[in-house]
Amino acid sequence: GRFCFKGLPADAFSLQVVPPRDRMADWVGKDVKATVQTGQTVRDVTIPVGKGAIFEVVARDGETNDLIEGAWIYVSQEANFGRHSCYVKSVIADAGGSARFRVPEGKCSISAGSRNYNYYRSAEPITVVKGKVTKHHIQLERHPSVSGIVRNKNGQPVASVAVASKPVCEQAVRTNADGRFEVSWRRRSSIRKKFLLAQDAQRNLAGLVEFKDESQPVDIRLEPAFTLKGQVADPDGKGIAMASISLWASLPGWSTNVGEQVFTDAKGFYQISAVPPPQPDFSYSIGANAKGYGPLSLSKITFGDDPANPVEIDAIVLPPANQSISGVVVDSEDELAAGVPIFLAGPSGSRTTGQPRRVTVTDAQGRFLIDRICRGPLRLQANFGSSPGGSGFLDAQGGDKDVKIILGQEGIHRPHVSLVGKPLPELKDCKIDLSSTDAGDKMILVCFFDMEQRPSRNCIMRLAKQAEQLKQRGVTVVVIQASKIDENTLNEWVKKYNIPFPVGIVQGDVGKNRFAWGVRSLPWLILTDHEHIVRSNGFSLAELDEKIQSAEK
Repeated sequence: GRFCFKGLPADAFSLQVVPPRDRMADWVGKDVKATVQTGQTVRDVTIPVGKGAIFEVVARDGETNDLIEGAWIYVSQEANFGRHSCYVKSVIADAGGSARFRVPEGKCSISAGSRNYNYYRSAEPITVVKGKVTKHHIQLERHPSVSGIVRNKNGQPVASVAVASKPVCEQAVRTNADGRFEVSWRRRSSIRKKFLLAQDAQRNLAGLVEFKDESQPVDIRLEPAFTLKGQVADPDGKGIAMASISLWASLPGWSTNVGEQVFTDAKGFYQISAVPPPQPDFSYSIGANAKGYGPLSLSKITFGDDPANPVEIDAIVLPPANQSISGVVVDSEDELAAGVPIFLAGPSGSRTTGQPRRVTVTDAQGRFLIDRICRGPLRLQANFGSSPGGSGFLDAQGGDKDVKIILGQEGIHRPHVSLVGKPLPELKDCKIDLSSTDAGDKMILVCFFDMEQRPSRNCIMRLAKQAEQLKQRGVTVVVIQASKIDENTLNEWVKKYNIPFPVGIVQGDVGKNRFAWGVRSLPWLILTDHEHIVRSNGFSLAELDEKIQSAEK
């Protein structure tokens, strides 16, 4: 009855009893908390187990009350420690629609589903009692469905033809020996038009029919279908083997796949068969994806009048994924954000064009590096919208470095003109005139900010608290409003919060001035040495002490 986990990071853990996969558990128990410190071995952890209670769940059709054989049923309980903990795995209901579980006594939650049925989740937990059998019935709502017959051009039924509902289909079905079928789909209020797609790839036949009344059988006639041919290549024109090709149809408000994926041959060529001619509300696009490259989709496909003539698709040239992007994530207080998930997609968040999907997480210093991406536009998302601080978004380019994502904000990473190693530009252009007494041979810290943004205001407030300490270290601080604002409003804010630094404001074209100073996000810090040569820029307030020490050398 002993166990051992090795190589754990320092953290608090929930130890749980996991039931067997092929039968009901003999023993069950609640989870136990164990906290591990670096370099420490935690010994003799005991997890009490017992026979618990028997929980039997029976699944029935919500309309007919028939038992549902093969439904999957999942029972979970609230954990003693941490998030919801599932003590019992999913179980497939038997011929009587029943699934039996051994669970610790207490409150249980149920999730369930089955093919052609909606997902079910219990509204309230069910209490089970130790030593007793608790039986509970659930009802699943059946998906809408439609039936019909697939026929050839002579009106004869055709067996083994794939039929799917579009745009939403649980799974394509095959017609039986009499050519009959029944397909179902998930109910969606946003579906404005529904189609049935029948495909016989072996004979290159297809049928596409719009239907409105689910209660009436649908007759689908197979007609000669089109074949699409093309090649996937790299920028040098060399074919890419084993690239996956997907054909998509655009419907009002939806995009849906047409048939199964195909793959390119050793020279990058592919062929898609059984494609029905496009209709006004059923037009096509094609997408390609390959390891080591970014995905790409083409929406312009020109069909001819005769299905006997293959449709030749322009070569799909995939961009190589040989670039990287690096940077830092900070919160609204400009503090480095460690352990934050980061998601990379194509421009405007596209999943099908320009960039492969990538996921990483920031390290202890809030920094990240994502490699194997393509040159060109991309979008970064840091954190989830429901997480503390919210999500941060940044539009950037493959190959960019030192980008900065601010949680709760959207931004654009612009090409950087670094001032590091160059004399500090004239501050008079920002309506700041430092006398020789103020500047002299002191280091200068410039903070570009936006009074209307919380992170910027917070940065200025924190600098103000350090004003005397910075002065003693020989650092002169100036702050510059980097966005258009009424000067009187700015002056009132400075007076209200007793900002002890000279405050300027960017003049003329804000975008050009910020670019000239290399400002990529706000707040933006620039630090010079005693000779007013820029030594650091774009760092966080948490790094200021380190940057000052470096500039003093």
